[in-house]
Amino acid sequence: MAEKVSTEKVSTDKLRPGDLVLHCGMLIRLGERETYPSRTAGRAVYRFPGTVENIDEVLRPGQATTGFLGSDGRWSVQGNDLAAWFRVVG
Repeated sequence: MAEKVSTEKVSTDKLRPGDLVLHCGMLIRLGERETYPSRTAGRAVYRFPGTVENIDEVLRPGQATTGFLGSDGRWSVQGNDLAAWFRVVG
C-alpha cells in the first residue's frame, strides 16, 4: 500500500455497507450486513461480505493473505460488538 490512509477503530456493530475497512493490508469494501444470533444473550454477530479493492497488491507473491484469498477478491468481515476493525476515513 503505497499511499497512507487515515483510519478509525470501530466495533463490528458500527460498520455499515459501503465502508472501506483496512485489514491485513487489504482494503475491503463492505457489502450488505447480515446479522446472526449469538450464544451470548443480548449480543449479535455481524457479517459483511466484502470485495478487496487492492486485489493486485494483495495477490503479489509473499503477501500473507495470498493463501487465504481467492482470485475473486472476496473477503468477509465478521464479529460482534467486541471485535474491532480499522475503517478508512476521509
